[in-house]
Amino acid sequence: MSNSFVEKDDAVSVVTGYILVLAVASILFTVTILANQAYISQAAGTTLNNGFSTLGSDLTLRLSNLDRLINSTSSMAGNLTNFSLSLSIPTTIGGETYTLDLTSEFVLLTPTRLTEYAVRIPINLAQPVTNATLSSSTGTLVVRYNDTTNSMEFTS
Repeated sequence: MSNSFVEKDDAVSVVTGYILVLAVASILFTVTILANQAYISQAAGTTLNNGFSTLGSDLTLRLSNLDRLINSTSSMAGNLTNFSLSLSIPTTIGGETYTLDLTSEFVLLTPTRLTEYAVRIPINLAQPVTNATLSSSTGTLVVRYNDTTNSMEFTS
């Protein structure tokens, strides 16, 4: 028996070594990409949530101011006829189009695709509201006061 096998210091052939290194590097790269994907998704959700909260708060403030204007005008025996207010709204937030649901109790902003990031902002309006579901695609929200029904109506 030859001692050349025992005296050889090559544990693995060069080709097998390259294959093992490539496999380990591929596994590490895949794990890194998957870990980063989770952080990117979380950041997108945070952006949507913050954007919808800001827009919802702004809309509730403007609608509350309009509600107070209508109430104060009515209490002073004033009359609002053909009153409308056009509000500019972003067509997308965080790259997402969204829908606006408006009632006397809340404003609900729901993204078209990522519905789990919907934001509901409470509001307390004295005037009745004709419930509306509107799309953000027009970039405009028109609020009209209907003096016949004594209610606010929304269109886009």
